[in-house]
This record gives sequence, C-alpha cells and structure tokens, in this order.
Amino acid sequence: MTRSTAPARTITALVLCGGAARRMGGVDKPLELWNGQTLVAHALSRLPTDVPVLISANRNRKRYAQLGWPVITDASANAGPLAGIEAAASQIKTPWLYVVPGDAPLLPKDLALAMQLACVTQNAIACCARVDQRQPLPMLVATAALMQLSAYLKRGERSVGGWLTQLGAIELQRPDDGRAFANFNTRADLTNPDFKN
Repeated sequence: MTRSTAPARTITALVLCGGAARRMGGVDKPLELWNGQTLVAHALSRLPTDVPVLISANRNRKRYAQLGWPVITDASANAGPLAGIEAAASQIKTPWLYVVPGDAPLLPKDLALAMQLACVTQNAIACCARVDQRQPLPMLVATAALMQLSAYLKRGERSVGGWLTQLGAIELQRPDDGRAFANFNTRADLTNPDFKN
C-alpha cells in the first residue's frame, strides 16, 4: 500500500517507541510482530510519503536504526511520551511535527495532512483527533511551539493531553472506526481478529 503524499518539507514525523510496555511484560513493544511485521514497521507505513522521520527509542537502538531513520533517546527520565518529543525538538527542520505511537499500526494514512489543513485553516498551532473522545496521540504540532515543552516538563507535568490543552490544540473530528487509533497494549491485541490491517 502507498502512503499519503505530504507537501514537501513541511512535516517531520516522530515515532515514539520508548514506552515500558508493562502490560506486555516489559518487552520492547513496537518490535513485537503483528501480521508478519513489527508494530513499528506498520506505524511507519501509515505515515505520509516523502517526510523525514525520527524514531524515539530507549532500547534496542540498533534494531530501530535498521529501519533506516535516525534514532534518538529521551532527554528526561520517566517523562513519558513528551520526553521523546523534547529530545527530538532540536532536530526538527520543518514547520510541523507529526507524532505517532510506535504501537499503533492502524492509523489513518491521511491523518497528518488532514491535521495540517485543519491547523492552517483555523490558525491553530496543534491538532489531535476526536473519535468518540479526544485522542491525544497522534498529534500534529507547530515546531515553533516545541519551545514551550521544556518549561512544561520542568514543572513536573507529564500529560500529553494537558500539554495539548495548554497549546490550545484543536480537535479534528474523524469518521474512522475507533479501532484505527488503537494502541496494541497486550498479547491479546496481537491476535484480536477485530484488528485488521
């Protein structure tokens, strides 16, 4: 399958693979196999084409590097997904950053571009999706807004949703089935027939 095409040099994608995966026994979850490929490989296939990609990973850096993209490590311990974003901030050379979880293999392929259009149209600096409820990840955020992230983390804040609220993020209503935004958190998810690629 082809990925959706993004306007050249406007979006960088960041794939977050730094979680502890406690509900899956502490494995490096994005490297788990589903339908013959790793979860992170599926996540990468859902990104727009022709965008630079960064992978945030705290373990198995060599395996992630084999995917062909730069691998970065969290700058702050125990800060969750926002730490990966903070670590990537200095390397973003495009106006927008699209952030996706490495364990979400079914994301809509047009999502990044739809979020970008919504932000530009509504003059917003960040966007997340709404499918029944708000989905804090994936998100699109203006690179200029990343300067606010370090201060947010220094205050002891860790919530992705809280940071989106602080940024005044808009919510893009999506027609997708909610399963398109599912994170694979347990072994049962890997064999669940309701999850279809």
